[in-house]
Amino acid sequence: MISATSEGTVKPYLIAALAATILAGCAIGPTEKWENPKYAGNPNAADIGILELEECNAYASGRAPRHAGPIFMPAPQPTSYTTTGSYQRYGNIGGSYTATTTANNTAATSFATGFNTGSALGAAIMQAHAEKRMHTISAACMRMKGWIDVSTEEGKTRFQQVASSDSKNRADIASSNTAQTQEQLAKSEAAEWSQAVQALASEIKGQEGAPDYTRDAKMAEELGKKVEELMIERGLNPTRQLVPMQGKLELLRQAHRMLMQATLHPPSKQTS
Repeated sequence: MISATSEGTVKPYLIAALAATILAGCAIGPTEKWENPKYAGNPNAADIGILELEECNAYASGRAPRHAGPIFMPAPQPTSYTTTGSYQRYGNIGGSYTATTTANNTAATSFATGFNTGSALGAAIMQAHAEKRMHTISAACMRMKGWIDVSTEEGKTRFQQVASSDSKNRADIASSNTAQTQEQLAKSEAAEWSQAVQALASEIKGQEGAPDYTRDAKMAEELGKKVEELMIERGLNPTRQLVPMQGKLELLRQAHRMLMQATLHPPSKQTS
């Protein structure tokens, strides 16, 4: 019985793949646990965190692009082989022959094998550096968005400090915003009343006896008093009620008609 084993050239691709796998296995994935005091109590905080982390990862990927990968050189096939073995005889009934055949690598084969192995190792190292840089940029991006890594005791303490400070600041800001909002609403309302008066002045321009409310301060004041009277009659607060633009125009037109009626038909004086 004759049995033989043949050992050809070890594929350089296998060596390269093993090298890359070993180096890649050394990489440690992100361990951060991100929380943002701004979203404390927000039921959507987790989803917001996922979306913002993906945004940061995409940004980091553009700033630290992944390595293109190793470059493999085809290894020439061996042109000769060497076989060694031994024969063992068992009396007169024959025997067995065990042999090993190995390829005789040429200088080109050895060079290609070494090149491919080095290329795989270099690519794995470059990829590890790229992933580390991408992770560093992504983490910086999350911190810029206000997220804090609470996977460490230091991070937990930092989060509590910021959350406590933010809570007080939010209360102060809310109070300040209320005053600012009221002031802005008052300014906006005054501006709309001014626009409405200008619109009325344009409508009645040229009418006999019609005053120019944009120039005659006294008549403008009388017009304003009539508007206030009309608003009170309708159950509206002249100092707080927000009236839409069309409503302002209707009030001004009615107040103008009342003033014109009083001018054309003044109340008769009673004599004793």
